[in-house]
Amino acid sequence: MRCRIREQIVDAGEYREVKIYPVFSDGKPRPRRKRFRPTNEAQQRLNDWNSQRHLAHLIEANFSAEDLWIHPTFRDDALPADDEDFKRIFRNFVRRLKRAYKAAGLELRYIATLEKSDAGRYHIHMIVNKGLAPDALRDLWGLGRLSADPLEFGDYGLKGLADYMTKYRQITRRYLCSRNLRQPETRERDGVYSQREVRALARNPEDREQWERLQPGYTFIDCRPFFNDVNGGVYLAVRYWIPPKKKRRRKEI
Repeated sequence: MRCRIREQIVDAGEYREVKIYPVFSDGKPRPRRKRFRPTNEAQQRLNDWNSQRHLAHLIEANFSAEDLWIHPTFRDDALPADDEDFKRIFRNFVRRLKRAYKAAGLELRYIATLEKSDAGRYHIHMIVNKGLAPDALRDLWGLGRLSADPLEFGDYGLKGLADYMTKYRQITRRYLCSRNLRQPETRERDGVYSQREVRALARNPEDREQWERLQPGYTFIDCRPFFNDVNGGVYLAVRYWIPPKKKRRRKEI
């Protein structure tokens, strides 16, 4: 069976994730095999991880430290009657935001999760682009408290925030977002590495110099190696970013 090494690069704002993994093929058509179905628990963990990873990339590709992380909550006398009422309230809030942004000559961009705690308390986590002052956002909400803080980017980007936003039970799908968001840039290429080179890289996953040589202009964050006992393959996921003091034109690859 032939094996080639594939490199997948995801660029999201000032962050880059590089995945290096084997692709197996013998060049012959294969009969359809019965699909392997993981356990519900394993599939749920995989779904959660993929959702958090994509959400982090989406935030990093569309928002900056000038944008806001807001958390609207409800007064006791303004609580939603049920899940459908909660979704209606959120839709109306988004409509008010769009009108206010348009009046200011701007276009609203947002990502949000609608959550319900184990105690049955409804709340919203939401990221919005800059344009309105926190007091204006509170007036538009009008149903309780609304905290507003600037996004804080670090060497791990906003992965922690993405994890937090998807931590609790969602009323809708995992997250909601405006249609005007940019998708992270993803590209793939084969033949960049040999199997021997990948194994050598995996032996020193914390070697900053080796990783930064491979991605000029980026600062290494971390590398997560995985060794597959079934196919003998080595899988690497490497995270990079450009700190503010290093921001410059990136080398195209």
